[in-house]
Amino acid sequence: MSRVDLRSISLRDARLTGAQFRHTNLARATLAGAQLDRTDLTDADLRQTVLQDTNLNGANLSRAHLQGADLRRADLRGADLRGTNLSDTILDGTVLTGAEEDAATIWPTGLNAQMRRELGIIEAGREGNGPSGSA
Repeated sequence: MSRVDLRSISLRDARLTGAQFRHTNLARATLAGAQLDRTDLTDADLRQTVLQDTNLNGANLSRAHLQGADLRRADLRGADLRGTNLSDTILDGTVLTGAEEDAATIWPTGLNAQMRRELGIIEAGREGNGPSGSA
């Protein structure tokens, strides 16, 4: 399901493991409690989307737009966040261990580099880091 307009859709508690949502518009959608592990959301529009308690473990969110999204208690372990815009997102209780960022990733104000390291976020391209295959 790539390049589809699903704005404001409700997929609460949906089981979508491994789904393809590249370039898909999911702005203002409700995906609370959904299983989106290993889902491809590259370049997806997820602005103001409700993703509370959502499993995004290992999801590809590279270059996705998540401005204003609610990610409370979401699981983003091992997610690809390279080039992702997370400005104004709510990250209370979000698990980010092993998530991969790069210089183009935009974080909410106040989530500095030291805090990101403490949360277990990996900087892409750094020697010895990264799920993307760096040594």
